[in-house]
Amino acid sequence: MRKVVAIACFISGYAQAQQQIVVHELAWIGLNQSEQDSIQELHIVNLLPTLSFGIIIDNQGIDESTPGTTAGSALGGAVGNATYVDRAIKNGNYSARNQLGATLIGAILGSTLDRQANSKFHFRYAVRHSNGEIKYFDIIQNDAFRHPIGVCVSVPNIHIIEQSICTQTTESVRSRYIGTARWDEMKNTKPPTLAATGQEGPTDKPIMKVKCTLKNLPAVYASESKCLLIGGTPDHENK
Repeated sequence: MRKVVAIACFISGYAQAQQQIVVHELAWIGLNQSEQDSIQELHIVNLLPTLSFGIIIDNQGIDESTPGTTAGSALGGAVGNATYVDRAIKNGNYSARNQLGATLIGAILGSTLDRQANSKFHFRYAVRHSNGEIKYFDIIQNDAFRHPIGVCVSVPNIHIIEQSICTQTTESVRSRYIGTARWDEMKNTKPPTLAATGQEGPTDKPIMKVKCTLKNLPAVYASESKCLLIGGTPDHENK
């Protein structure tokens, strides 16, 4: 039982140590297969399609807000007041209090014809993708604040994302995730063996690796346990 727990703790700790990173596909394609495998040994790579983000190069806005109206309540109050005065003169029982009440009731009934103010701002953003293509995106919102020119955003929702994504290159990815002291240290670490978990004898062998497919990412070789933990599909026929 202790051996099983030790194996489970080791696998869990290794999976948690992996950091999820975002790399846009043009920078990723520039890496060779060996470099991609090296990065995926340490990180869970989330590929960002080229046309899913970009830099704002222009923005235009129109205020399409509509003001509220009070004509209905004003007209209703006037009608209620006039109607009461006419009846009071005819019947000879005028009351200032009743006149005020008639005016208020008329205003309340007339307010159903009024329209509330509506804030509406229409912005059109010109976004340049990392491949140089420029596209326009329309956003409707309730406030007048817009994103400035030069920021990196996701499209089509125009949300600010990590700014380094828009300036990411193959070389910057290689330098950040491969050419580091941390990678140099970990790449020299031998694969864990079952003996490290407390088992002895003929079971003291390196953990076997299988071909692991990760959604839209290139297949990599990893232990079956690690492959399952990161959401991959192990291929036993291509060990």
